Parts: sequence; C-alpha cells; structure tokens
Amino acid sequence: MTPNRTRPASFASRLVIGGLGGMVLFRRAHLPPALGIVTGTMGASIGTLAGYYSRIWLSRTTQIPDPLWGSLEDSLALGLGLLAVDEQALAV
Repeated sequence: MTPNRTRPASFASRLVIGGLGGMVLFRRAHLPPALGIVTGTMGASIGTLAGYYSRIWLSRTTQIPDPLWGSLEDSLALGLGLLAVDEQALAV
C-alpha cells in the first residue's frame, strides 16, 4: 500500500517538487521563477489534498477499490503533466 500523501514528510516533498517544477516551467516561459515556485507549490498542495479526499470519497461511494481510483488519478496527472510541458501548449 502507498504511504499516506498527507503525512508531513510526504506532503512537504510534494510541495518541494511542485515548487521546483513551477520554477522550471516559468523560467522556460520567460516568467519570474519566484512566481513559478509559488504557483507550483499551490498546485501541488491543492492537487494532493483534492486527490486524496476525492479518492476516499469515490472509493466509499462507488465501492470501487481505492487502487483503481489511484490508477485513474495517476493517468490524469501524467496527462496533465505532459500537457504542461508541451511546446505548443506553452506557446499559447
């Protein structure tokens, strides 16, 4: 089973990775890196909590096991991540 993502160490590592990712994307788009750090950290925080509580609610409501919802969540996160780094998406 995967460790709880809302535990302080797990949550903090998600915030750091989100901030670094935001910084890289903002620098690449010639925007202030500090704003990227803030935006990436906020996105990681919201995504972590929304994903966690959504999966709890969905697995209780639908009786579909949590790992299946986790696979769907991972696929969605991967797709959104690929969209975020797409050259054409950055140009728009």
